[in-house]
Amino acid sequence: MRMRKALRKIHRWIGMISAVWLLQLATTGLLLQHADDLKLTTSYVSSPTILQWFDYGKRQLAWDSEGEVFYQIDDAIGFSDFKIDQAEKIMAAVKIKQEWWAASAQGIYRYNQQGELVMQLDAFDGLATPIDKVALHTDYWSHQSAGQWFEVDSNGMTSNLNHQPSEIVRARELDSDEKNIWLPRMLGNQLSYDKVLHGIHSGIKSSSWLNSLSALALFYLCFSGLYLFFKQPKSKRIS
Repeated sequence: MRMRKALRKIHRWIGMISAVWLLQLATTGLLLQHADDLKLTTSYVSSPTILQWFDYGKRQLAWDSEGEVFYQIDDAIGFSDFKIDQAEKIMAAVKIKQEWWAASAQGIYRYNQQGELVMQLDAFDGLATPIDKVALHTDYWSHQSAGQWFEVDSNGMTSNLNHQPSEIVRARELDSDEKNIWLPRMLGNQLSYDKVLHGIHSGIKSSSWLNSLSALALFYLCFSGLYLFFKQPKSKRIS
């Protein structure tokens, strides 16, 4: 009797806790079943917290120049009110004569005030690559490759520099206000609500320990329930 009483008590408490997990499964499953009707496949998450929880915004860099900021978040760059797809990792960006110059390891990109790409240089254009460092030198772009510094003018012409510029361009992290503005702007059409629900429902975005414990709890409920049903006292057996 003592064992039976203990099993019933444990069964009851584990059942109450497991009910929360089962309710989550039922709710997310029901919403996924009607995702198209509820327009969850065409509605997108704008919360920076949820976007980062689902591994968006892994690359977040910013460069300050002439009172403005150039951003790269994942595979997109942005400045002013413009967003531009850019798969290559930007290592430096600086504003020169009202235009943004940005560099990856293998090339240079120049954007005008309308967000248009007006010049692109790489090794085929005679650009020294890979680019190791970037600096601003007397209103001209300069970068280092293989230990040598080079200067690039607005026409894309490259010349050697005999000294290292003092103003090295460095990236910084986004602050919380910038994340709240730029993560939704750059990633606002990538994570739909049905993907969020699927991640929660499938257990992909929850703790593996929690999933394992929940599964073990259900096993316990099944076996303890069967035991309590078939091992009832003789006076209470169901005929």
